[in-house]
Amino acid sequence: GISGVLRELARRRRHRVQPCEEADVPRKPNLPDQFSAFVWTVNDFGPTKGLKSNATLYYDKDKRMESIIGERVSLLPIGIPATISQSTYADATGTYFSLNDVCRRGNGKFSDKWGWLAVAKYGGSDSFKGEIVETWHFTSQKANLTLFSVGDEPRLYSYSVAIELIPGKPAEVVNSTEVYINITAGPPPADKLAKPKDCTGATPVCNSTSRGKSIARQEHYLAHPPG
Repeated sequence: GISGVLRELARRRRHRVQPCEEADVPRKPNLPDQFSAFVWTVNDFGPTKGLKSNATLYYDKDKRMESIIGERVSLLPIGIPATISQSTYADATGTYFSLNDVCRRGNGKFSDKWGWLAVAKYGGSDSFKGEIVETWHFTSQKANLTLFSVGDEPRLYSYSVAIELIPGKPAEVVNSTEVYINITAGPPPADKLAKPKDCTGATPVCNSTSRGKSIARQEHYLAHPPG
């Protein structure tokens, strides 16, 4: 299961991968610049620790556009799982998040998802979900990235990256794992590469301070008894 995958990735980070002989290194995967795929994601950081999501990813490097449409499941403070509809959209101008039809503006922009493979190192062959995969790694002071691939298709992408989630606050380490299923190469449908409907108008942007007062983001849930 996905929990076993996370434990195995943590174990590998504690043990340095021995470099392979040059003759054993296959060519790096040429992952598609345009594709659609169902993605199962688990986050392990900050307020979204333990958050799981099932979504379809639409990615177009040529147009510098990406959208993720699906659902996320997280535990409420009272221990009840909550399912929330979510959409994420990014282009060269910014990022937008829609949770249950409420839009938020993000700080980031579209970025090349696989650009780091140009400097990645080969980690050898492995088995993932009954399939032989090739593993690729990149490590720096701010990032630890791992890809499992079969030919020119991703199977698993795991990353640990230091990101400034709140402007002006110290960077937090973001840990996330994405499992790719049913990948379709080629341009995604045009109607899927668009801002969520509730983000098409003017979107308020909250800074870290406003009129000298701190702003805290909160999510509220209303639990209804069964029946």
